[in-house]
Amino acid sequence: MLLLFMPDFKDDKQQGGVGETNLPNHDNELFLGLFRCDNIRHLVLALLLTVFIIILSFAIAKIFPVDAFQPVFILTISTLAILASLSKKVRSLQRTFEAGTFFILIFSMAVASQVSLRTLTQVDTGIFLFTTIATLGALFFHVLLSAIFRIDTDTTLTTSISLICSPPFAPVIGSALHNRAVIPPGIAVGLFGYAAGTYIGFAVARLLLSLP
Repeated sequence: MLLLFMPDFKDDKQQGGVGETNLPNHDNELFLGLFRCDNIRHLVLALLLTVFIIILSFAIAKIFPVDAFQPVFILTISTLAILASLSKKVRSLQRTFEAGTFFILIFSMAVASQVSLRTLTQVDTGIFLFTTIATLGALFFHVLLSAIFRIDTDTTLTTSISLICSPPFAPVIGSALHNRAVIPPGIAVGLFGYAAGTYIGFAVARLLLSLP
């Protein structure tokens, strides 16, 4: 459908190495060799850094009033993680994306296992409508802006799904489209959405709470 009014992906030679990344050729290969001996050191260092950021964020959040603890805790974690990502040593750690995806999948499985059809029938109508409008609205404006700036369909699909769902879906969509070149921008946009969405989400929540 998008091809009716948006350009098709062109394998521009100027993009050269965009598709030549160390990402897996298929999403089924995402975790192959993740826990090999030569990766363990990198994963342990990444895990220790994560624990340090969590402890430091917890200590900072405890300074604030009780009702502000949760937002301060989450925002501090996000801020410190972004600052840590600016370090070349942190970015040089191998297989951290796959490890993060692994933990996200465990979290998703734990949450999904608690879902029941009875719970779904009792969802608040306002929350359901808000979620539906927000999701479809995000998709609409994403496609609209991509069409205006003549972004190709493969990149639009990958980045949109990565934004709405999460970055781990970028390799899945790239594999389905048989186009590895769109995986890196999909992951980058999804990670940016994670970071920006955290701050914007709390800002919108505070704004709504302040309304009469």
